[in-house]
Amino acid sequence: MSDNSYIAKGSTTAAFVLEVDGIEIGRFSHVAGLQVEVQVQTYEEGGENGFVHKLPGRMSWPDLVFTAGLTDSDALFDWMGKTSPRASPRRAASSSARPRR
Repeated sequence: MSDNSYIAKGSTTAAFVLEVDGIEIGRFSHVAGLQVEVQVQTYEEGGENGFVHKLPGRMSWPDLVFTAGLTDSDALFDWMGKTSPRASPRRAASSSARPRR
């Protein structure tokens, strides 16, 4: 992305950046689904009646939903084409919060 783009000039509402394999896909003002749930497994030890062990189990998380986004490139459409059901390699993605200016 060039420094003179309308995004770099200061969209004051775009607080999240989505990057895939180091390529900026877009900037978004809202992201939903930033949570994780850990199931708790309880284990009652024989002979110890004072407490129950609680151990971490499976983790699950909802889908991330990015809304109100801006981009000045076709990187989003290129990424969607590469991640279609027929494309096999997985891609590393990251999202980071950027301070509003």
